Amino acid sequence: MPDSITGSDEPDFPNVKSVQAQVVGDQLEIILTYNHLVENLGAYPENNGLFVWIDIDRDHSLCTGFKNTEERPPAFGIDYELRLQIDPLAGTVCELLRDEDGDGDPEIIPMGLPFNDIFMRLSEDKIICRIPLGYLGSFDGSGSLAISNLNTRDILTGIIDRVPDSGAWDMKTDTALPGQICQSLAVYLDDPGDDSIGAFGFDNDELIGVNACLGQGAFLFVIDYKSYLLSNDGATTIFLDTDRNTATGQLLNNLRQDTQIGADWAFQTYWDTNLLKQITEVIRFEPPEVNMKNQLTTITLANQLYVTIPLDCIGNPSGTSADMFLETASWGSETILLENDNIPNQGVITIPTTSLLGDLNRDGDVDGHDLVIFAQQLSNNSNDISTEAFANNFGMAE
Repeated sequence: MPDSITGSDEPDFPNVKSVQAQVVGDQLEIILTYNHLVENLGAYPENNGLFVWIDIDRDHSLCTGFKNTEERPPAFGIDYELRLQIDPLAGTVCELLRDEDGDGDPEIIPMGLPFNDIFMRLSEDKIICRIPLGYLGSFDGSGSLAISNLNTRDILTGIIDRVPDSGAWDMKTDTALPGQICQSLAVYLDDPGDDSIGAFGFDNDELIGVNACLGQGAFLFVIDYKSYLLSNDGATTIFLDTDRNTATGQLLNNLRQDTQIGADWAFQTYWDTNLLKQITEVIRFEPPEVNMKNQLTTITLANQLYVTIPLDCIGNPSGTSADMFLETASWGSETILLENDNIPNQGVITIPTTSLLGDLNRDGDVDGHDLVIFAQQLSNNSNDISTEAFANNFGMAE
């Protein structure tokens, strides 16, 4: 797979020219070719070094793995990560990360002798890696790959050469895989920036808006906060009524107590002050109650939380739409959450669960009634609706 070596998003160093990945015998071989030497980095005046993260999504699923590729919104669940440090001062370090016990915390396997026969070699402008397939579970070469390259002397600038530039690369079909985007018309709701009854915006509690839509087999959310820091002591929960039936799931009221839903699933994320890390959980209420830790589905940036909830993580709902509301809360004790703010303030948000694009009134058909709704929403949300959204819903316009 070739990678661009010029352009505003392509740094001078590191700069990848191409990537090759293939199964050779009982090993996965990965070859990275750069637009500069990597074998003798000390020759550079700045003594540049390389950090390389080679991420492998074995099953094309965000429901499995221990991290995502930090795209917004998340799209790929990383099952294995090969980390390489190639530095003229700090030396060469290679390790493989994998989460064999499924607890969300990967184990680190040092590479090379005397530990194992995982192999890494530098040759002029190339990094050559070989990983025995036994270290990659049931991997058969049909997963996806995403690679990040950083300069060890320039980490704080956040300059990264990604391959591919966005999305991932399907190793079996040799094609680029796009990230997640809305495939249904997005629902956006504002919320007052002063209606939290808890920590007054200092505890990830003050919501100011949410954008919700259906992506490729997943719910996509962008949650806007007045202020958001990972280490703040608050929790955000999305309650999902996937069958729109208050008689099933856990009966819940919104903050104003004017609307009930039968929540079948909940997504919750918060900072654990004991473990000193973000905890993200996907919870099924009944039957029976299941709590699955899933660190893959969120990424934060600039007072926003990006959330992807794959439909196959929540039982592949059989209906055509789902109801939801969003809530923030502060910890009253180690087990009790005290509600602060929610969206919507009245009623629920209804989002589609099927790929019948353009069925905006969710009657199982795409017709003129849906076009009227699209036109109304276009006039009300002109900044949020693109030609691409129209094409996705109703076909390409001339």
